Amino acid sequence: MGVQLFLAIGNSRLHWVLWQDDQVQQRWECPHFETELSGPQLRDWLGRSPLHQSAELPLTVASVVPAQTACLPGDEAIRLLSLDDVPLRGLYPSLGLDRALALLAAGVTYGWPVLVIDGGTALTLTAAQQSFTLSGGAILPGLALQARSLDQGTAALPEVSVTDLPPRWALDTAGAIASGLLYGLRATLRDYLNDWWAQAPGAVGVLTGGDGPLLRTLLAELPLILDPDLIFRGMAAIASPGHSD
Repeated sequence: MGVQLFLAIGNSRLHWVLWQDDQVQQRWECPHFETELSGPQLRDWLGRSPLHQSAELPLTVASVVPAQTACLPGDEAIRLLSLDDVPLRGLYPSLGLDRALALLAAGVTYGWPVLVIDGGTALTLTAAQQSFTLSGGAILPGLALQARSLDQGTAALPEVSVTDLPPRWALDTAGAIASGLLYGLRATLRDYLNDWWAQAPGAVGVLTGGDGPLLRTLLAELPLILDPDLIFRGMAAIASPGHSD
């Protein structure tokens, strides 16, 4: 398979990759589009980006932000994926396309049953007990969103950046917030994982998303796989023949 250009439009940023031979060859992240782009404008913009060699490639897009999708030109060289393209059973209309693609990729790559924990702007859990069949999941605010809510919803608490596991019993406000966020999240995820493995003993668990590495550290004692490229694996599975069951 030749080089493919993928764009995953997330809640916070645009995630671009050049994909070839089942892996990312080059990646780039940037802020959301500010205006609508015509086909020539998009190609010119890509030509001046770190992915400049991709300007003339067909583009496959997975978006969870409709306003950003609307900024893309109506171009036959752009394929906009939808839930209808994802060969999973049991999908419901409001399910995030990113969750469906990540679940498809995890099952195809690592086997079924499988649980995907995606640490993005929202932290999502998405499970499949049977091959190619959604079992259900959960959504909670991601770490940055939780930290921001304390800053915006209180008079005196600051927004903190949490990157490492702090002491559990903190002696300063920032440390106390970091402790509450990280140990609270770890307890929540352990509870979900314990329930998952009770239902599906030995099933695969996969971490992805921007906070994936931090979640892997939080849950270091558990047999979880870290794969930052699940959504792109899902996009590649759809773009390639032989992806269905």
